[in-house]
Amino acid sequence: MMSVEEFRRLKTLAREEIPLEAIARQPTVFGHEPDDVLGYPEHDPVEAVHHMAKDAAAGINQDLVRREAERFAKHFVRGAK
Repeated sequence: MMSVEEFRRLKTLAREEIPLEAIARQPTVFGHEPDDVLGYPEHDPVEAVHHMAKDAAAGINQDLVRREAERFAKHFVRGAK
């Protein structure tokens, strides 16, 4: 019996395809991101959307709100599909 690492190493040396089951997966890490300049409450997505909509309607930080909305969607829309 051999380890997964050794199996991958041998497959790589032989220039053979490595099965998906043997490819190491990286964890998904959620947390504060430095580009969260507006600081909307991500723990409450509905409140965050309302706050963003009010700011956008008032013309407050339009570019920042647009970037924040894109970042927000990247985190939350994925799970809604």
